[in-house]
Amino acid sequence: MSIKVERTSLHCEASEYDYFRSIVTGGSKDALEVPFTSAGNAFVAFACLGYHHGRYEPLKEREEVTLSVYLDQDLQLPILAALAFARLREERPDAPVEELTESLLSTKTIIPLVEGWANGGLQIFKEATAVGSPHLTVALMDVLAEAHPGVLGA
Repeated sequence: MSIKVERTSLHCEASEYDYFRSIVTGGSKDALEVPFTSAGNAFVAFACLGYHHGRYEPLKEREEVTLSVYLDQDLQLPILAALAFARLREERPDAPVEELTESLLSTKTIIPLVEGWANGGLQIFKEATAVGSPHLTVALMDVLAEAHPGVLGA
């Protein structure tokens, strides 16, 4: 299955835009305080985190954080397509698999489906950092360790 990459915006909740941008690499900020190297990396990580915790929070007001053309087509895009497929299965459990996969042939259909997972994951991350972790990157590692204890040695 080949996914057509179209000029599709990836969004966060508008009220979270400044926070979202603050956790993405910016100039000479300390890596312990800026856990992501790109908005695309943050978006994919948050979408996975939201999915893992079953926290899908649709966006009320959207703000663009990056474009789908900046996603890694061999790594990030297939992850988002899998999450979009999972979302469609939740919405239409009786639909044939072929029908669902045919609707996921473009970033224009994939991205809107996963924005709610990314929003939910961002909220999980914010909650984890609110408990007073010394650094945002450490807090991210803690959240990931909770999600996959055997992988990160927790």
